[in-house]
Amino acid sequence: MLWLQSPPWGRWLIAGLIAMGALWLELRPQTTVDHLFAASEISRGDVITTENTEPRAVPAGLLEPVPMGALAIRGIAAGDPVLTADIGDDDGSLPDDWWVVALEIPPSGRVGDRVRVVVVDAGLTVEGVIAAVASLDPLGATPGAVALPAEGAAAVAAAALDGKVAILISTG
Repeated sequence: MLWLQSPPWGRWLIAGLIAMGALWLELRPQTTVDHLFAASEISRGDVITTENTEPRAVPAGLLEPVPMGALAIRGIAAGDPVLTADIGDDDGSLPDDWWVVALEIPPSGRVGDRVRVVVVDAGLTVEGVIAAVASLDPLGATPGAVALPAEGAAAVAAAALDGKVAILISTG
């Protein structure tokens, strides 16, 4: 005698409302804004212009806006967003009395990042700046380079020959 019972109209109504609510959440218009992304690799000290960036739509409030004409204080890879942490007043130049030492740079390192180089056996730490990152070419001979003050550059270079150097990258 099941066919004589009335259909569950209340359940169908609630299921329909839930389905319509889910459909509205999926298809509702989302507010977006244009944000600058690196169209080509931007080196430390380069000016952010329309030639090296391109605007892309991102959800509103996701990234802080970046002014055009700002200086890059670290390298920005092509396709990466230009962040407020990537720009500043630094002109990208290194002090005259610093030396550049070839070292294995961790993959997360970018040109312009502050680093602390630790000589393992001596317990010596030297503050520096990443001057070059490793080439993406597997046959490339450049492992990367760190600019260091003259006081610690010789000790770091000597320890690097024996592989007794650790590089710490600053997050701030």
